[in-house]
Amino acid sequence: MKARWQRNTGRRRYGARVSAGPIAASLCVAGRDLVEPRPSPDGRWVLFGTRAQGRNSLVLVPSAGGPERIVAADPSPSLGRGLGGGAFCWLPDSSGFVYSGEGQVWLHGLDGAHRRLSDVEPGRDVQSPVVSSDGRWVAFTVDLAAVHVVPFDTALGSAVVFTSHDFVMDPAWVESSSLSWVGWDVPHMPWDSSSVVRGDLETRTWSTVVADHHERALTSVQQPQCVDGVWWYVRDTGGWLNVHRNGTAVLDERFEHAGPSWGPGQRSYAVSPDGRRVALHRNEHGFGRLLVVDLDAAGSAAAVHEIGRGVHAQLHWVGNTITALRTGGRTPTQVVTYNEQGDGSWVRSVLAVGPAAEWTALEHHLVEPELHTVDHEHAGSVVSVPARVYRPAVQSNRAIVWVHGGPTDQWQVTFLARIAFWVSRGWTVVVPDHRGSTGHGRAFQQALRHAWGEADSADVVAVIAYVHEHGWALPQTTVLMGGSAGGYVALRVLERAPASVAGAAVVYPVTDPMGLRDSTHRFEAHYTDTLVDVEAVLAGQRTVAIDPGRIARPVLVLHGDADPVVPLIQSEALATQCPLVELVVFDGEGHGFRQHRHQLDEYARLERFLTAVTGQ
Repeated sequence: MKARWQRNTGRRRYGARVSAGPIAASLCVAGRDLVEPRPSPDGRWVLFGTRAQGRNSLVLVPSAGGPERIVAADPSPSLGRGLGGGAFCWLPDSSGFVYSGEGQVWLHGLDGAHRRLSDVEPGRDVQSPVVSSDGRWVAFTVDLAAVHVVPFDTALGSAVVFTSHDFVMDPAWVESSSLSWVGWDVPHMPWDSSSVVRGDLETRTWSTVVADHHERALTSVQQPQCVDGVWWYVRDTGGWLNVHRNGTAVLDERFEHAGPSWGPGQRSYAVSPDGRRVALHRNEHGFGRLLVVDLDAAGSAAAVHEIGRGVHAQLHWVGNTITALRTGGRTPTQVVTYNEQGDGSWVRSVLAVGPAAEWTALEHHLVEPELHTVDHEHAGSVVSVPARVYRPAVQSNRAIVWVHGGPTDQWQVTFLARIAFWVSRGWTVVVPDHRGSTGHGRAFQQALRHAWGEADSADVVAVIAYVHEHGWALPQTTVLMGGSAGGYVALRVLERAPASVAGAAVVYPVTDPMGLRDSTHRFEAHYTDTLVDVEAVLAGQRTVAIDPGRIARPVLVLHGDADPVVPLIQSEALATQCPLVELVVFDGEGHGFRQHRHQLDEYARLERFLTAVTGQ
């Protein structure tokens, strides 16, 4: 069957000015990452994390707007990743906060008081500290394996420990003597099968509140909280991650209200103080929208109000103010508040901005992507693959097809400096959501089960054909990019359809999924068991490792020698066996490059490689 192509009505916005030159790499790696804004319980302050030049800090800003103040937190906080959190929590009286750093939990008062609250043995990973409403207890996770609870106002002592599952995440207090958390067991990942449990401090026992299945089907659940006896969480019982209230979807729709639980502290919804409304982020094929839902007496949606566009995360509702982390294709990442007015409208204020100031003068390089859908036939079925296309104002007949990592993940339409870098150079950047991507319902996400490297690479090949059909690039001017799992898919595409592209540039790529089973970190140690048909591979019926002999196009590989997720040996083996592979090793780097000099070197090497393989 010939591939059938369909284009959806997309959103596109170009600036009026034409750039005098492309964006510099130094600008892309400048600025700071903003993490986990949290309003104080009294509504006076917003505390958020920043990451810049390899250092983590906490910053305090008035919720009504005003100058930022760096908090002298020592040791520095262990900040969460991306749009997640789990680094700190305010005290109930707003006098300070607790945070995780150097494997312990610390108290930091706004008056400068500072002391350690936990006594965890060295080398452990401590996350998600939360204080009970009466201020007596602090709960946190250790190695995502156990929930520890320690008294707040006494000397360091032994902890109450709950170990309900192989993995636990996101403790939250229910009452002063009980708390909840999410748990799941291997070989599942949290987006495959997970539960909500409740632990009792007095009896030191736990019980299941929300099971990991519904009507005999596996389900995932996340972000549980109990507000005035009402249970709230996000669950995919209807096939989509929707916000639930006491077991019923508040807004039952074919849109996702949360992303995959790659780490703790996701806050994609917030309940109003009176419990009669809920703010939530809706993922519309990667585009974001912030909604406020009015509830009827039964807890279902009575009215839905849009109060903001863009991807919103870390939602909190205190008084008449919603605090969020906001970002978009043309919106540098911001800490914002939405204040409700007397007439029911909402006014947005920006409290902090992450990217460097120079981006303000370069908005003409920032474009909203167009949403396209590529239909193709694979294994006897027609598959629809969403793709977001970033097109420059001046076309140059060159395209980068960029495969996101995960693979259970999605690049939402957030501020991505690295995409703007290439768009400013005339490249069309295409980001496909192959099967296994999130944001399109549970069935699409689970479609990669036992098909990693097969279904996703077929989808990307179809997207590349779509690019050529629309005249955005030729095979000799099309390049693949990808990192981690995205690098693996890019390499599989080179095996599958080498004539469709000029080459591939990948960072810390997976080259042998089976090799990860005994070498990757604990969180992903059993990930391969669900993505790969292990029994078929062990029986010799299927091969999942990249075959160096089938790589017929140039490949640039960048990898850190301290990567705990994908060991360097995987890239070394590929480079040793394939003369078309150039391997660059960055000293001291892990799964993601943090050192400024390596970040700049990455951009420079990528640009030289793309010029060499395309001749442009």
